[in-house]
Amino acid sequence: MDGISYQHQPTNADIEQSRERAIAQLRETYGLTRQEARIGTLVGEGHVIRDAARDLGIQESTARWHLKNVFSKLDIHRQVELVRLIMHAEAR
Repeated sequence: MDGISYQHQPTNADIEQSRERAIAQLRETYGLTRQEARIGTLVGEGHVIRDAARDLGIQESTARWHLKNVFSKLDIHRQVELVRLIMHAEAR
């Protein structure tokens, strides 16, 4: 070998599969609706609410409503707490 190590770069399919695992886990563990879990996952991955809403084809106000429900159901108060939960869920 040439002494160079190569890391696997995640593909879009890898990312989507990881996201779907997180969505399923959030729904099962916390009783989130699919839309709440999708918004929570996107925001937890670092997407701004406006972009997450656009990606899901919903109004920003609707996305904010779902995110408010996510925070309530998960009993969290800050986005960093959501990020930790999503990272943990996606790692499984």
